[in-house]
Amino acid sequence: MPASYLTLERGTSVVDRFGHAVGRVKRVLIAEGLCFDGIVATRRQAYVS
Repeated sequence: MPASYLTLERGTSVVDRFGHAVGRVKRVLIAEGLCFDGIVATRRQAYVS
């Protein structure tokens, strides 16, 4: 289910466009003025691109 970057917490599952789990949120990057700048995620070991 899509979520706002404002509600993301460490450990939230990250999925690819097909819904496959690819990792977990490690940190949300927020630029000056509360602008979304990206996320840092841990990668699931079994994921192959």
